[in-house]
Amino acid sequence: MNNLTAPSLSEFLSLGDQLTAAGYKPPAVFEKARLINDAMGSAISEDRYQPDPETFINLTPEAAGELLRNATIQRMNFEMARKVRGSFEDILARSARMALNTGSGDLIRTMRKRWNTAAATVKVAAEAGLNKDVDMAELLATAEPSVITAYRNLGPAVRTLDEIASLRNQMTEIGGVGPRTPQVAAYVTGVDTPQELATAQSILKGTVVTANVQVGRFANIPARVPVQRFGGAWLALVNEGFTLALNDGPEAEAVVAATEADDEQEPAVA
Repeated sequence: MNNLTAPSLSEFLSLGDQLTAAGYKPPAVFEKARLINDAMGSAISEDRYQPDPETFINLTPEAAGELLRNATIQRMNFEMARKVRGSFEDILARSARMALNTGSGDLIRTMRKRWNTAAATVKVAAEAGLNKDVDMAELLATAEPSVITAYRNLGPAVRTLDEIASLRNQMTEIGGVGPRTPQVAAYVTGVDTPQELATAQSILKGTVVTANVQVGRFANIPARVPVQRFGGAWLALVNEGFTLALNDGPEAEAVVAATEADDEQEPAVA
């Protein structure tokens, strides 16, 4: 989404589809907005202004001329209706945004069951000594069975956290479920200082490099992509002493506020 523009209705409907596919229930307003939008699309369908070729060729010249005049008027109405529809879509998008913002707390609390289970698995992996530099061949050959189990459980847990974080990020980007920055405030708790929060954000972001990315079947373009890490950002955060948490808007804002309050405290006078 372009941060200089308001989020579009299609972005909210896409998020609704992703939430549904992941097993979560999006706000009821999303489906209402979809039905209204579909009805608007049917009402101004361009196809209805195009005559059937077989019918058109068999018209009398007079009937063809009358059809042209009517089609011209309809076309003008269609162009105007399309512009009006755009403004109506903006209204639906605002309704979806308000519903998402209002209902985000319940939605995030629903997500926490899977999040907490996955986060606990990452913690077990960290306690077993796993980190981004692990040598898989050596580990499988020499590690204790409990460490191997932790290793094998880590991948699915990281994928779960990544999927939930993708949804949570979109809730921030298009729904205004705060805070927009730093992003990591939505995923950690117990952070006390601005420096700790900045460190957590840096770990979450990871290292980004320029690489060629394939677009279509034949084209490659340079793009900024994150370097893949074993255990992703989540294992890296836990290994650095951070506690993973899926925060709703007020909780994430409180994480930021706590560090700001610490930064504003006056130093003690000796």
